[in-house]
Amino acid sequence: MVDKYGNYLILGNNFLEQDERSRAKEAFLKSLTYAKNKKEALDSLFEIADLSLQEENYREALTWFLKIIHLEDHPGAYYGLAIAREGLGEDPARIIEAYQKAIALDPHYTKAYYYLAHIYFDLEDYSRARELFLQVLTLEPEDFVAWNDLGSLYEKTKNYDQAKKAFLKSLSLSPRYSRALYNMGVIEGRLKNYQGALAYYEESLEEYSHPHTYLNMSAIYFELRDDCGALEILTRGLKDHPDSVNLHFNLACCYVHLRDKKKAARELKEAIKIKPEAEIWAETDQDLKDLIKEMHYGHY
Repeated sequence: MVDKYGNYLILGNNFLEQDERSRAKEAFLKSLTYAKNKKEALDSLFEIADLSLQEENYREALTWFLKIIHLEDHPGAYYGLAIAREGLGEDPARIIEAYQKAIALDPHYTKAYYYLAHIYFDLEDYSRARELFLQVLTLEPEDFVAWNDLGSLYEKTKNYDQAKKAFLKSLSLSPRYSRALYNMGVIEGRLKNYQGALAYYEESLEEYSHPHTYLNMSAIYFELRDDCGALEILTRGLKDHPDSVNLHFNLACCYVHLRDKKKAARELKEAIKIKPEAEIWAETDQDLKDLIKEMHYGHY
């Protein structure tokens, strides 16, 4: 006897491997019509719901996860429901409820603890977020991403010593993790260990280039009154990120420090071209407020 359910499920997964998602979904929907029992129906429904999440079709995903829950109180369905609700921008209380339901059904559901921690982090309930991150690390002590995020929480609450320990733990588990390298740069900067901060930022750039890294480095050079160092790092940053309004803006400040108003005006004009609000920023910036006035009078 031909197993139409199994054949369509296999076909759907083959389409997924070829990144043909719409055809995969059609196959999974077909498999659902031939499901012979609850388990087979759940397998098909999860495939369809997960595809909807991948496509960021959150309303559709929510519908499918609710169908799963109608068949069975499944922790994975409540986890998916929470993600769909987040995507739809629903009330945080409803998102929290779904994650908590997933955890109640499976107390070892690490991902649910992790994303629930981030919900509380965003709500500025740092105590609850900390408890949840620690729960993740109790279940998976080698989760370097969770260690990094716990460090970010400590940094946010100005517990810099604990933040540094958490970031270093993350790096001990994944030495080239760019986010933890960047965060160590932030912490060393907070602790005024500027050379250490610059070293960590440089390491993070080897793994991943981001405008904020160059901006933070330039801020350190400004703090050290090393305008040439700031000039060099901002110029490097603009090679990687030529459309970064903040890099152009800071470079304009740098040229003001170096008494080259012509180049400062050029960079400020570029910043304003990218983002017109930069003109408003300049009007209240200690370094640029005089320059922007002169630009208004047509001097540059």
